[in-house]
This record gives sequence, structure tokens and C-alpha cells, in this order.
Amino acid sequence: MNMIMQRRHLTIAAVFFLLLHYSATAQNQGADSLISEISSGPAVTYTIQQCIDSALSNNANVKGAEFTARLAKNAVLGQIGTALPYVSGYAQFLNNGGRSVNTVTYTYITENYNQGYGTLSGNWTIFNGFSIQNFIKQYSLAYQADKKDWQYQKDLITLSIIQDYLQSSAPKNN
Repeated sequence: MNMIMQRRHLTIAAVFFLLLHYSATAQNQGADSLISEISSGPAVTYTIQQCIDSALSNNANVKGAEFTARLAKNAVLGQIGTALPYVSGYAQFLNNGGRSVNTVTYTYITENYNQGYGTLSGNWTIFNGFSIQNFIKQYSLAYQADKKDWQYQKDLITLSIIQDYLQSSAPKNN
């Protein structure tokens, strides 16, 4: 429960920062717009969708959840890669040559020495007790959970902005 309250406070702080950043003053111009007066120019009207899109693209919690989901996707792909066979190879060719002196006849001779190496190796797991399949399933479920966490963060910020927007455009009772 405490973590949810912390997330709510962070979300409200992010929305508050967004509204302060644009020096926004909410007015009842329309049912779905927010008026912002920037000191260097004329008033700018923001729709509720623009406010939500801006918050979703700039909120740290949403960005963190998106990053975690992408990491989980890469982990799933890595586990799928362990099930695939692979082949690796290495080759090297050396050529040493030049002129030297024959010690018997004291004449120049041209010598050439060629040498080559090569290796080829591979790995193919035929059966390992379904451990690879279980790891793929485990990482896939973790990825699905992280995607849902990301969607939760997006929904949370969206609802918070809508709630703050409706509260700021409600008529004030004195």
C-alpha cells in the first residue's frame, strides 16, 4: 500500500511539474483544453490528449517500466538463442619468405614458407531435460508481467492527469 502511495505522489509531482513548467493557468475555455500563458509569448491552448501524451513521454516511472519491459524482451530472445545450434570457425594463413645466403655456395637463395591453420566447431543441444523450454517459458512470463507493469504505469499517469485536469477545471466554490 505504501508503494502505491509513493507512486501516486511521484505521479502527482510529475504532473505538477509539467503544469508549472508551462506556467499553466486553467480556465474554462472549453471542455477539453488547458490554457497556458508563457511569459515570452501568447497564451497556448493544450488539449487533454496533449497533456497526457506529454506526460507519458516524459514521466520517469513510465520510462523505467518501458526500459524494464525491453530488457525482459531481450532476455527472452537470449533464452531462445540458447536453444539454437551454432557453428564457429577460425582460419589463419601465414606466409614467411625472403632471401637468404646459402652457406655452402655463398649465393642468394629465395625461400618461401607457407603455413595454414583451421578449426571448425559447433554445438547442438539435442535434449537437456526440457530446461531450455522451461527457461524460455519463465522469461516469457516475466516479459508479459513487465509489459503489464508498463501499461499500469501508463494508465496510472493518464488517470492522474485526467483527475487533476478535471479538478483544475471545476468551478470554484467560495
